[in-house]
Amino acid sequence: MGAVWQTSKLPSRYLESPVRIGRMIFARVLLAVASAATMVALNAEAANAGATYANWEADTVSGKTMQIFYASEVKPNCSFLVYPSAQILSAPAHGSTSLKKQKVFPNYDRGNSLSKCNSTSTKGIAIYYTPANKFVGSDRVKLRVKFSDGRVNEITVRIKVL
Repeated sequence: MGAVWQTSKLPSRYLESPVRIGRMIFARVLLAVASAATMVALNAEAANAGATYANWEADTVSGKTMQIFYASEVKPNCSFLVYPSAQILSAPAHGSTSLKKQKVFPNYDRGNSLSKCNSTSTKGIAIYYTPANKFVGSDRVKLRVKFSDGRVNEITVRIKVL
């Protein structure tokens, strides 16, 4: 397991009732820490409707690859919609990242009509972090993810390598 993140915002045609307060967009952020197998839920808010920002921390063990992010987009019938676009804005100083297209499970909020898809595996993207050989200390990765509806999400992951 690793850090897991998925927003529940799709174009309004895919939502029964979009959750919007002014220009605020709320995104659910779910963090799973591999070394401790601990799940921590965070909520990220952005005043700018064009972007959502999230920050979290994760722990891993030196030499062990961990998933720090995943995302998917599904249709109302839970089938694959498109792959979100992801890029590394700031690479880790003491390790490396890799992007893989793989099967993932969506993670929509319970109130979202797409939450019924959370138990259905679908195509998605995942980003992995691998610390440098024998490195122990802190590292950081900054990601940008773009979704088909135009949303842009930026995530900073601070990683403690034990």
